[in-house]
Amino acid sequence: MHEVVSGEEIQIHSVVPIPEKFPVKLAGEIPERGEYFKEILPNDFEHGNERIVREFAKVLFERNGKTISCQPQKYWRVGNGENILFL
Repeated sequence: MHEVVSGEEIQIHSVVPIPEKFPVKLAGEIPERGEYFKEILPNDFEHGNERIVREFAKVLFERNGKTISCQPQKYWRVGNGENILFL
């Protein structure tokens, strides 16, 4: 896995953080080729047995696992050639 700094339009194979603190620009209009949903997920926990949520993240995902076109400032390319973003 390696980090790529780009800003160009690419296909992301993971959830896409909805920009609040992570700069991601969705490429144009979301195409009708997929079923896109927004979700709020736990993103940061306090350490310990209780695992209290300290932060939530809003994400966009395609329900059937299709890629999402976007223009992230940076992303990570994994060994199988897929592109992912971290929350």
